[in-house]
Amino acid sequence: MRPRALELEACERKELERIRDHDPRPYLRPYLRPYLRERAAALLKVAGGMSAFRVAQEGLHKPRHPETILIWLNEYEQTRQLRPRPATRRSFSPSGQGSQSDLEPIAPKSQSLGRGTKPLDSPTPTPTLSLPPDKQRDKDFE
Repeated sequence: MRPRALELEACERKELERIRDHDPRPYLRPYLRPYLRERAAALLKVAGGMSAFRVAQEGLHKPRHPETILIWLNEYEQTRQLRPRPATRRSFSPSGQGSQSDLEPIAPKSQSLGRGTKPLDSPTPTPTLSLPPDKQRDKDFE
């Protein structure tokens, strides 16, 4: 089987070298991430004549599976650009359903209820913990 090759134009090579060599400070350029630098380095090595297997085994800082390099190569050949992964942000939901806006508002600090008091419009009673009589502590011994 013939090893995969990647033909790059001068502008494409220059762009991959810029991504590979750029300082990955996220506050300056959030789209330049270390994983993009690694992909750019792998693509440049494949374009330089190394096989994907050899790049995966000894061409990067961390050994990768050869199929990973081939996936990166396929993605680059289709789009001719390295795109960052989409950001995933999850909404907070304590019950596992709905979003945070579905929750009832919390009382502001200025309306502090104090210790031992409950709000009058509480939808559910505060649960109390009761132990069986043999597990309860005797108040005389505390």
